[in-house]
Amino acid sequence: METTVNAIPLGPDSTSTTCPNCGAQIMTVIKRKPSKVAYIISALFCVAGCCICAFVPCCMKSCKDVHHTCPNCETFLGKYEH
Repeated sequence: METTVNAIPLGPDSTSTTCPNCGAQIMTVIKRKPSKVAYIISALFCVAGCCICAFVPCCMKSCKDVHHTCPNCETFLGKYEH
């Protein structure tokens, strides 16, 4: 399970900050991952009988959380939820 090291204001894009773990001035590395909402919507598509459309929410940028990490020490810094 990932934990947040420090409360850094994070947004949908890479952020300039100081890493609380290694102390370096960095631009965060971001990875977009499907959110819980995307999985719930996908399940609803399956229940409604439209399994072909179930993957669509997992591909939509608006249904993804943005995970920020340090490029130097790879510490998880937090996530931005849409």
